[in-house]
Amino acid sequence: MTHPDDTGTPALSPADRAAIDHLAEAGFNEDQLHGLDGDALTRAHAAHSLLGNLNSYPDGELSEDDRTTLVHATMARIRREEDMQHQRMRLQPDDASGRGSRMRFRLAEFGAVGAVAAMVAGAAVPMAHMAKERAVSLGTHRNLSAQHAGITSWATANNGRLPSRAVSEGVSDLTGTAATQLDIGAVIDHGHCHKGTLQNPRRPGTGVHGFSVIVMPISGGFFGDAELVLVGDRNPALEGLLDGQSFDEAISQQRFRRRLTDHPAVLFGDGRVIDARNGTVKGDHVWNVDRSGAIEQDVLLVH
Repeated sequence: MTHPDDTGTPALSPADRAAIDHLAEAGFNEDQLHGLDGDALTRAHAAHSLLGNLNSYPDGELSEDDRTTLVHATMARIRREEDMQHQRMRLQPDDASGRGSRMRFRLAEFGAVGAVAAMVAGAAVPMAHMAKERAVSLGTHRNLSAQHAGITSWATANNGRLPSRAVSEGVSDLTGTAATQLDIGAVIDHGHCHKGTLQNPRRPGTGVHGFSVIVMPISGGFFGDAELVLVGDRNPALEGLLDGQSFDEAISQQRFRRRLTDHPAVLFGDGRVIDARNGTVKGDHVWNVDRSGAIEQDVLLVH
């Protein structure tokens, strides 16, 4: 503090402020620090060294590996600074009697701790978000895998056929042909799978309607096709498509359209679960309809 009666935030000492002022006037060039000597010159060099440390920290986008490395390096820096503070921080009375004693940080401690804290905060927030996204994705994949186990059990009990039911009139008009859709409800009703697996952590507001299923020919389908898409993230564009909108129009009305379309989870006939890049499987978007009527070739997830 600048005075024992002050109650504001800690401030730099006059000597440190003067050293930084000289450094600024010299264009932060140590070689131009003319007229300083002794303690003042030492303080100016310390300030220059501290400010130069800030140039070492990246300010652009980091890869996941770089971010992890940065966090480890930052935590190591924090531990090192803590050890240094035990040696350098001290209680200084503001007057001879010791009245109004306060903890005073010197320039080096204050700046280093502040810079490290800022870097930790900047790295921790995106890492926490990424960890949450991974946990949500894992929950979605886990429920899709459980659905596959149930569909496998159903098919084994029904001569290899997939459970199916007729699509709605709107979906039939959309595809331009009579069709069926995978009936995951029958799998649940006959005890081959638990109803809780219909919940999709990526769509928390949809309850047990968090997924969409594949549209198939009117003859239904068999379980033997490893590349057949069975189930995926709930189709957010379906309602718009049924209203006659184009896919781009329908998806643009979704609040989180970029996150929804970039990597929907998809379950295949062989049990694989992937996050389909750009929402496509073999070049076909799983939420968009091929109006040619070739259901055998098109992948369309409905609910």
